[in-house]
Amino acid sequence: MKAKYLPLLIPAVLLLVSTSLAQMWNTPQQVTTTTYDELNPTAVAYEDTVILFWDANIDNNRQLYYQVFDREGVAVDDTVMLTDDGANYAPNAMIYGDFPDHRVIVTWESEYDQMRDVAVTMLMNYQWQGVFMAFNTDYDEYGPDACYGEYDGDEYLVVVGQRAHAVLLKRWDIIGGHPYAVQVEQWQTFFDVSNVTCTSIDDGFALAWQEVSFTDTMCFYREYNFESGWGEEMEIDTGEIVAFNPVLCSEYPFGPYLPYVLFNHWVDGLAKVGKITRNYQTGIWQDLETDIFDTGDMNQFDPLLDQSTGGDFGIFASDMSGNWDIFDTSVQAFSGSDSDDLNPCLSIPRWQSWPGESGRFITFWETDRNGDWDIYMCTSEIFTPVEDQDGQSALPDKLALAVYPNPGNAQFRIDLELPLSAETTVSIFDISGRQIETLYSGFLTAGDKSFKWNGEKQPSGLYFVRVESEQQVQTNKLVLLK
Repeated sequence: MKAKYLPLLIPAVLLLVSTSLAQMWNTPQQVTTTTYDELNPTAVAYEDTVILFWDANIDNNRQLYYQVFDREGVAVDDTVMLTDDGANYAPNAMIYGDFPDHRVIVTWESEYDQMRDVAVTMLMNYQWQGVFMAFNTDYDEYGPDACYGEYDGDEYLVVVGQRAHAVLLKRWDIIGGHPYAVQVEQWQTFFDVSNVTCTSIDDGFALAWQEVSFTDTMCFYREYNFESGWGEEMEIDTGEIVAFNPVLCSEYPFGPYLPYVLFNHWVDGLAKVGKITRNYQTGIWQDLETDIFDTGDMNQFDPLLDQSTGGDFGIFASDMSGNWDIFDTSVQAFSGSDSDDLNPCLSIPRWQSWPGESGRFITFWETDRNGDWDIYMCTSEIFTPVEDQDGQSALPDKLALAVYPNPGNAQFRIDLELPLSAETTVSIFDISGRQIETLYSGFLTAGDKSFKWNGEKQPSGLYFVRVESEQQVQTNKLVLLK
């Protein structure tokens, strides 16, 4: 692959926009054109490019492939085979690391010598690193998921998997951009395990999964804290609702990360998508929503939501029209075929040359409209920031800074409003004027930005947040009370 088309990548997240999402999608386009089955698309995006992964079964040889697209959704290079040994399928792509040192992590199921394991590789400095197996046991492992986080200034990567009656986990600490295995865990379950999923939380990470007995389906949750270790395994309390297909996410409104779970459940024979949030302080499951898409008489599967805001926009698959199509939260089917369209993934390239990080949604999915399974894609119309009554972009006139909560006892959210794209530094100083931490130093695009500061290891007192950007300086007081 040509390096100029493969910039460092960031997580594929959705961006919330103020304009109506109705009629925003362009005509679907075919991505793969072979006579073989291409399945399981997953994509990640950075700035103005998207990299798409999938698996294909060519002459009974199932391998992983990828291709890079520009911000218009146009392929900028040929398809590249990522694996070539054994059988490889069901890729899952993510990003970890701080800009500009992002790395792409890809996990997948790999079968070699009649044994199945979870395989991992990474893209670092525009080069693919070696493939390594996560668990290396004498059993078959499958269903990988991964998450990245930071604790006490160090980076870590967690990969989870499953086998018939066990949940598996492996953690690597990232030192100098390279992973070093430091933790391997597994615990047995009473019933068959599936849908193991993970996410980062404050000071640790969390897992969710489902177990299926002869008569029931149950969803479970467990947290790991770097100070106190593992918490108790608990059933996710959805009341009388029988939840299945859990997907564990986390949102960061004002303060700590809030884990939440998306799940399916049956209502009068229809599969709906629900959501429930875990209260970070009390540990109680709360804010149960039973139909987050509010779509009436239609099934809902494969939900994708905006994790940064808790899911005000998303996409999902449904069979409302008699065959499976891909819908957005305005209940608009945009995949556009009479065949089955399934397993969507979504990414959003955005670019700095437009005010406020304009961009477009790019959705990929698998479809059988050509007699075999192919990958298709659809791009949205370009969206721009919220406009004011004069039709002008609602970017701030000057640098603005706010801290939440303030006073606070450990975790703080620092919100910036940047009028211009520029080199920016965000720093924390104590009352003596000593700089104790730099939260960010580098280029930022115009618009709203957020950072997190953990003052847990600092003494109570008065601190200052200082932001320097394009010859503008803003300082706010921050009160730490323990």
